[in-house]
Amino acid sequence: MNIAGSFRTTLLRSGWLVLGAGCLAPFFAFAASAATLEKPLGINGRVFKNGELAGFVAKAPAVSVPDLGDWAKLAPSGGIDVTARLRRAGFVAGVREDLIWSKGTDRGGLSAVLRLGSATAARAEIAQQLRDFAGEPHRGRAKSYAVFAVPGIPGAHGFTLTTDETSGYNIIFADGPFTYHLGVGWGNHASSPPTRAQLITAARALYERVHLRPAPTL
Repeated sequence: MNIAGSFRTTLLRSGWLVLGAGCLAPFFAFAASAATLEKPLGINGRVFKNGELAGFVAKAPAVSVPDLGDWAKLAPSGGIDVTARLRRAGFVAGVREDLIWSKGTDRGGLSAVLRLGSATAARAEIAQQLRDFAGEPHRGRAKSYAVFAVPGIPGAHGFTLTTDETSGYNIIFADGPFTYHLGVGWGNHASSPPTRAQLITAARALYERVHLRPAPTL
């Protein structure tokens, strides 16, 4: 009996099995990833996860608000005629998550998401929000407004708003029928305040997590 030959044949067969499994592994990983992307994601899953904005956690679990009147009381400040325009846009629900800093109380964050009637309505809402926030200094609600680029998120707008007491970075964008408002603010006396880069990094992580995930069927 040719033991050496049999042993070599076994190794070859084992090698082919390992090679075959190795070649198929990326396919299975891709299939699992694709299945995740195809799974619908509700509005509550589209806000920041704890730690996604470094150093911040949710003050309370995010709860969606399906009533437009209630949402108008929770919406980030700056919007004009919010109730009427969101009704026209096919408002479905909104969610606002307030974030607290783990090391103190001189700063905070938020992530707010709206689901509207269509992707077109969401893009139009972001355009209107941008006009509203840009007008804050003219309405006496802010001292200054300045824009900044947000690479990595198509159609995203970044802007800084300041008052005599506070400052904040904000990023807004639309993706499908959803609008997103992500922000971080701090008291002007704060030492080592958050940076734009930190918010952009967190926003990109959120975008990559939610992008292409379809909205649940109504």
